[in-house]
Amino acid sequence: MTPAVPVPDALVFIGAGIVIVGIIAAIVFIWSWSRAGVTPATSTEAVRVKRLDYQPAARPVTPFIRPPVSRQLRSQAAPSVPTAVSVVDGRIDIADSTRALAEKYTLAGFTLATADGLVFSTSGSPSAMEDAARYGGSPQHEGLQESAGLTIFTITHQGIGLTGIIRSEKRMTGDMIRRIESDTQEILNRWI
Repeated sequence: MTPAVPVPDALVFIGAGIVIVGIIAAIVFIWSWSRAGVTPATSTEAVRVKRLDYQPAARPVTPFIRPPVSRQLRSQAAPSVPTAVSVVDGRIDIADSTRALAEKYTLAGFTLATADGLVFSTSGSPSAMEDAARYGGSPQHEGLQESAGLTIFTITHQGIGLTGIIRSEKRMTGDMIRRIESDTQEILNRWI
């Protein structure tokens, strides 16, 4: 073992002084950071959080309430007899004639479907493809009047069977359906 070398007292005092000054400096540093609300361990996160803490004052949102609109209740009576509007004169194609037919009888939609369930012509009804697929070419549905405002009839043109699918918000009478069939035949004679 090596004999211990004596350390001069002056060197001990200098080392102790440096340690004491370091401790005082650390206390002052921590005290100044704590007064700013930041601790040395979280200084960068705290500064970042303070920067992103801004929240604008909440403003109450007032809902927009539409005033009540009186609506006339639609009766379930048959539509009035249409005026003498031609579904072929002045029309540019079969689609235009089909739209005119729907307007003439105030129908929600009118679709002509082939026997294999494809749309032959439509007034632009959003359910045309679904109606054609479901009711096209099915003789079991002829004369069907569902509560959903659906009426179906079949018509033959040049030996080809077509299914007429009428969507109406009002109940269709037999006379009204015959008129629609007649106008449909007139459209087919003109364009096909």
